[in-house]
Amino acid sequence: MKKIIALAFMFPLALGAQNAIEDTLLHSSKQVSANKADCKRQLKDCNKEKQNLLDSINQLNNSINRLNDSISEAVLKKEQLDSMLTETKSLYRTTDSLLRHADTILFRMASNFIYIPYESYSIDKVAIPSYKAISDTTYKKRNIARLTLLEHYRSHTEELIRFLSSINPQNTRRTITGITPHIDELHQLQCYTEYQQYDDWKHTDLGRRMLKIENILDRLKKERRDAQRNECFDQLKQMAAELKRCLNT
Repeated sequence: MKKIIALAFMFPLALGAQNAIEDTLLHSSKQVSANKADCKRQLKDCNKEKQNLLDSINQLNNSINRLNDSISEAVLKKEQLDSMLTETKSLYRTTDSLLRHADTILFRMASNFIYIPYESYSIDKVAIPSYKAISDTTYKKRNIARLTLLEHYRSHTEELIRFLSSINPQNTRRTITGITPHIDELHQLQCYTEYQQYDDWKHTDLGRRMLKIENILDRLKKERRDAQRNECFDQLKQMAAELKRCLNT
């Protein structure tokens, strides 16, 4: 009987405990479901972040690949430019060497004409254009005296003819003072002073003629014999005639 009473007394307690357990289990189940849902959301967010990160990595890799392609292209272009620069330098050296050689030929060809008698076509159409065609301006300026002689070749020849024609045997006294003015006048001629500026002037055609005139005048200063004096004047006259023939060529 006591057992029955005890069981009757314990039954409500057990029922309440069971209800409490069921409530606890239900709450736990709900909490687990909530945690599970939260974990799913977090996992979804993580997967999304992971995908975004993978997309960013792919974009970065693509950018790196494009950069590498650009670098490779730039390196290739640099190599091509370096090759072109090397070829250009080589071509420049070759061209410069050819130009220097051409300048030397032009200079020598132009200079040769002041060593031969004046001839209009050769001076105007060959010598002067050859000198002006020299590409090296420094080289050209350094030898400007030759261009001056070429450009003035005709006027120098005409001036020398006028000088020779002015020497009249009849009006030239048989004294030193009679010849000295002619020598002074020769030294004051433009052709004489300009030729003096050229170091090799004595070997040019007009240079040789002016030296010869100077020697003839020096002889006349000392010569008293008519025959020898007439010979000197004839030489001056002959030289004037030769120069006139040059002007007519």
